Amino acid sequence: MNYIKIQLPKHILVLTAQEIEHLLAKDPELWARAIGRGKGVLRYERMKAREEAGETTKV
Repeated sequence: MNYIKIQLPKHILVLTAQEIEHLLAKDPELWARAIGRGKGVLRYERMKAREEAGETTKV
């Protein structure tokens, strides 16, 4: 079973993906914010990878 470790000040949480989905399902607004942040992080990581590979485009 895969676990997800979340480091908080003074605590370490270890949950399964199913447990996290269950918790987020109780708060749809939090679910939507988390998805939005994830998309932003992925865009940032792709942009950084392109910059490091020298594929930047200037607009």
